[in-house]
Amino acid sequence: SALERMQQFFRSHRGKSLEALRPGACEAWFDFLNTFDPIAAHQFADEQLDLSPRSIDLWILYARSLEATSQMELALETWLRIGKMTADPKVALATASLMSDLDGNLGQIDALLEIAGSSDDPRKFRRRIGFIRGRSHIQVGGKSITKGIDILTVLNATEPEYPGDVTHQEIDYALALGLLRRAEVGDGKRAKELLLPLAQAEQDPLRAQLLHCLAGLGNALRSEISRHERELETEGA
Repeated sequence: SALERMQQFFRSHRGKSLEALRPGACEAWFDFLNTFDPIAAHQFADEQLDLSPRSIDLWILYARSLEATSQMELALETWLRIGKMTADPKVALATASLMSDLDGNLGQIDALLEIAGSSDDPRKFRRRIGFIRGRSHIQVGGKSITKGIDILTVLNATEPEYPGDVTHQEIDYALALGLLRRAEVGDGKRAKELLLPLAQAEQDPLRAQLLHCLAGLGNALRSEISRHERELETEGA
């Protein structure tokens, strides 16, 4: 198997950096491991980084492995550290994305997105930048939620431009969460309409169940708003 071949290779080259022996191979092996065992992928990235501590590519794999194993605070520290080593727009993008997940400062996120937008091809990351910006506004809460919803709604009318670009499914999920959080008239119904197709298409049973539960929240929110409106009408009469 591929895993056995990898183990045999490492036994034959113990103490030697795979990245030095075969540039680019570390990422391929990391992606392979990460599909079925994120902890093993993290251990692999950690070991390879120890062997080649000056490799930016290995630092990036290490940061990704921390995210994959839910070590988010340490992952953010690592991404920020990598950002001091390189001006790679993809690093700024990854940092901004994680910072958004962790309710980061909008000013810091915008600064990182400016760096990401300064790549040789500014159009390449524009949808991902818009996605992170919209999601960040939703995370901030309050009046900022509506701005985030508006950004994501406009973005959802565009099409992915390259492999790995933001998908409509990602946007639908982020939009639904924003709508549930804002909880205005019509938001519950719209959130349910976005979530049910995602639940029906989901292959992972646990995630499908989560999506159905969130859709149920949309139903409950719709009913609660309707009840509140009826109460207000009764009081006005």
